Amino acid sequence: MLLVDDEPDVRRMLAFFLESLGFRVIGEAGDGDRALELLGSLQPDAVILDLQMAGLDGFEALPRVRRLAPETRIVVYSGHIPPGVDELAAALGADAVVRKGSPLAEVEAALRG
Repeated sequence: MLLVDDEPDVRRMLAFFLESLGFRVIGEAGDGDRALELLGSLQPDAVILDLQMAGLDGFEALPRVRRLAPETRIVVYSGHIPPGVDELAAALGADAVVRKGSPLAEVEAALRG
């Protein structure tokens, strides 16, 4: 799994939670550019992607991640999800959208599909 979020504390929290469930975090990135760099070499089964990041944000990265890793499950995990973003994220290639602050069980459910 690749975690992409500009907040190191969020990445640490997600990694701790997901690894406690048996998921394996194989990479972390603080922006979309770094995520795309890692994606090719890591080939993760899943990506958790924040939308609001400096540099290449999640909206810009999402379709590129989908093109580079068509079989990878992509879960958008963001705190800033206004109405309509779920549909936009799906159109750009996301498999699921989870709002930050939701129970972490929702992240697990989104990853398991």
